[in-house]
Amino acid sequence: MPTGPRSQRAEQVAAPAGPGGSANASLAHLVRNFVTGYAGLLSGVLLSLFLTPIVLRHLGAADYGLWILLTSVSGYVGLLDAGVSTAVVQTLARRLATGAQDEVAVLLATARRFFLVSSLLAVAVTGMVLPFVGALFHLGRAEDVARWCLLIGSATTAAGFMTSVPRATIYGSGRSYLATMVVTVIGALTQGVQIMAVELGGGVLVLFIVSGIGAAVNWVALLWVARTLEVDGGARRSATWSEMRALLRFGGRTALVQISGILVLSLDVLVIGTICPIRDVAPYDLGVSTSRFVRSVSTAATAQTLPTYAHFSALGARERQFELFSRGVSIAGCITATLVVTLIAFGRGILHVWLGHVPPQTYLVVLAANLVFMVQLPGNQAYVFLLGIGRTRLVSRVALLLAVGNVGLSILFTILLGPVGPLVGNAPQYLVVDFVVLPLVCCRLLQVPVARYAKEALAAPLAALLVSGAVAGLLWLVAGEVDSAWVLAEAAAVGVITSAVLVPVLVTRDPVLAEVAGRLRRRVLPMGELPR
Repeated sequence: MPTGPRSQRAEQVAAPAGPGGSANASLAHLVRNFVTGYAGLLSGVLLSLFLTPIVLRHLGAADYGLWILLTSVSGYVGLLDAGVSTAVVQTLARRLATGAQDEVAVLLATARRFFLVSSLLAVAVTGMVLPFVGALFHLGRAEDVARWCLLIGSATTAAGFMTSVPRATIYGSGRSYLATMVVTVIGALTQGVQIMAVELGGGVLVLFIVSGIGAAVNWVALLWVARTLEVDGGARRSATWSEMRALLRFGGRTALVQISGILVLSLDVLVIGTICPIRDVAPYDLGVSTSRFVRSVSTAATAQTLPTYAHFSALGARERQFELFSRGVSIAGCITATLVVTLIAFGRGILHVWLGHVPPQTYLVVLAANLVFMVQLPGNQAYVFLLGIGRTRLVSRVALLLAVGNVGLSILFTILLGPVGPLVGNAPQYLVVDFVVLPLVCCRLLQVPVARYAKEALAAPLAALLVSGAVAGLLWLVAGEVDSAWVLAEAAAVGVITSAVLVPVLVTRDPVLAEVAGRLRRRVLPMGELPR
């Protein structure tokens, strides 16, 4: 086991710190959150792999595009969240770190009042949009079905708003593994029912109905789990306007960043649906879904650190925050580099095995989406850190300004290039803001030299890029382009070999990663030794 100042800090991170907030300072809780996060991710990915081709095969490209389009439109109502759910997580973690139980009770009471109003507004806003659906999109005979789907989607969004407080309570108290287990089980049941419904001849409307029922069940289950934690110490307080203003002030800046994300990503679906035939939505969504998969796999662990950043910020522990930030960029970067290289080398074959019939230009969208995300990754980690410490003003201003400009570029390149166009238009923001500006801002706030950030955060992803590239190139030269199940074995081989080369090096050089590996090993082998 390494010794010295860094190993001493690792031991400090592993120890509980702060009344009521030990879960966010405990390495054991972080490891538990990480492991369950990846387990939930794996479950969701496997079900999505089954659901997507089944829906595409039974409904066809047009109805599949309609499903994606209406889901995106329903998601816009989620902006009524106004960033308050994230504000609740960040504020709750800070107050638990200092043991302010009465303030926690006021926070939760205020949040409940806000999301009750938001859920009612979600249904009302959708009701006002319904008469204009036919004029907005080229739906043809599907116009009536689209109206019903949007109405059910708004009810699903309302149930999601009511879920925000119990989810934030669980997440902000450092016990996201509990929420993950609930969401994973209910999500698996929901998608399983959707698969059966489509197989039995159900259409887009049935998919929305099943999603709505799943959201309601999820709300009830998370509410029960949150109440068992009693993070407010049993105190009962009323909502206050001062607390509401504080949440809206913090959440408003977060909401601006979310709006910029919609302008950069989610609005792409509307751009394509407006400029191109609706069937062109399918290759875009299928290609971008691979990027979402890479994003989920890469950030499933590091996304759990937001309340931990808030906890250490309340205690003024900059060094611990930098260690979390640099490891987040490093680990997520290694995973991203390996997966992106794999998709570049074997993406065509994987798409054929997954979908059978691959819509035109899907592989091109896969390449563009994943390359863009690889550049964006440092900014993704920086955003989690800035949210955790409550410093989102700069992010909101810059992101929204560039997003507005990128909408114009997305429209232009969609006209010129088709469904891959929006990704080309989005590239400037990711290159300038996410890869350069945000990491520099984080280094300045943490008072850390940029050279140290580059060494501790970017060296390992570069090594992963080189190793996985060499392995994938060798396999591609030996086996060529394969579109059978063998391509999955080749893709898995890239990940296995790259991990076998890099993981021992990373664990050996990093005391906290060594501690994590030790805890995981002791979970599997309680005596900490190989069986004789």
